Amino acid sequence: MKTDDKCSNITTPPKGCNRTTPWQPIETALDKITEIDNTPVLLVIKGHLSPVVGVWSRSETKWVYAHFQLDMYEGEWIDAYFENEWCLADEPTHWIPLPEPPDGLE
Repeated sequence: MKTDDKCSNITTPPKGCNRTTPWQPIETALDKITEIDNTPVLLVIKGHLSPVVGVWSRSETKWVYAHFQLDMYEGEWIDAYFENEWCLADEPTHWIPLPEPPDGLE
């Protein structure tokens, strides 16, 4: 399969890149940490049922991510919210950059 040169940069795909970036092993993110520092990415973290949005915190040398929480009261699901969580550099197994938003959004 031929790769389009304009879509080969997995950290910041340019506008017009229609290629879906495949999941990358977390080691590739750690190799690019200065490029993705404070840039939201999707992470697969051991023990989580779905990917989470996270960023690398250079000051803490950890990933910070939004963890979905849902409380139950008297058998009813209530109070859905996100909570910030931290994890060590090697706890996620894979990552991908977030896609570009649709054209026309400001």
